[in-house]
Amino acid sequence: HQGLDAVRTLSYSLFDRSPYELLVRETKRYWELAALYRALSFGANLAAEGEAMRRYYDMVLSCLSSGDRDGLIELNSRQRIQVPQQILRM
Repeated sequence: HQGLDAVRTLSYSLFDRSPYELLVRETKRYWELAALYRALSFGANLAAEGEAMRRYYDMVLSCLSSGDRDGLIELNSRQRIQVPQQILRM
């Protein structure tokens, strides 16, 4: 799916900014392990979910460009809560 590929590319480019090679390598490994669940979490309304994903990454990039560490933590925390909920709805 093109949306998932785009998210992977963007996420990997963010991961690669870290100077901690071991952490980056392990993060990518876990990312790939979760790929099936990420793909399954896409529902029937791909357009709406793609738009939600675009808004999320716009907010991430905005936080990165302004150096808003607390904003990044908040976005990540909210997303981590939503993922199990999405899987449980499948």
